[in-house]
Amino acid sequence: MNVEKVKDLLREISIDPDEANPFLNSVCSSPLVQKQKALQLLLRPSIDINAMVKSLPTLGNALKSFSNDILEQAEIQVKYATYIEKEKELVQKMSELENLIIPDNFNYEKLVSLSNEARQKFNKIKPSTLGQASRISGVNPSDVQILMVYMGR
Repeated sequence: MNVEKVKDLLREISIDPDEANPFLNSVCSSPLVQKQKALQLLLRPSIDINAMVKSLPTLGNALKSFSNDILEQAEIQVKYATYIEKEKELVQKMSELENLIIPDNFNYEKLVSLSNEARQKFNKIKPSTLGQASRISGVNPSDVQILMVYMGR
C-alpha cells in the first residue's frame, strides 16, 4: 500500500540539520543538532508533511511520486498512531471486562471506596459482569476499577 510505503520512507530517511534548520526556524520549531528521521520531525506539532516535502529536498525527492491524499493519510496515521494504539488497548480491556463475572451475592457495601451513587446502582441493578457494571449510567470508571481490584482481577 502506498501509505505504508510513505511511512516506511519517513522512518528510513534521515534529515541533516543544515537542510532542516532553515525550515524549522520558519515554523518556529527547535533546530536540530544532529541528523533526525523525517518521521520524528513530522511528529512535531507545528509541522505538516506538505511543508516538509516542499522545504526539505531530501524528503521531497523521495516522496514526489505520491499524491497529496496518500501523503495526508500517512501524516494522519503517523501523528495519531499513539492515540490509535491507546484506543485499541482500551477496546481490548473493555472486551476482557465484558466476561468477568460478578457473583450474584456480591456485597457492594464492603467496598467503602465506591461512590455512594455507584454502590446504590450496583445494589439495585445487580450487574452480572464488570462490562455491564461499566455501562451503568452514573458509574465512574474508577468505581469499576475498585470493583475489579476487589474481585482480584
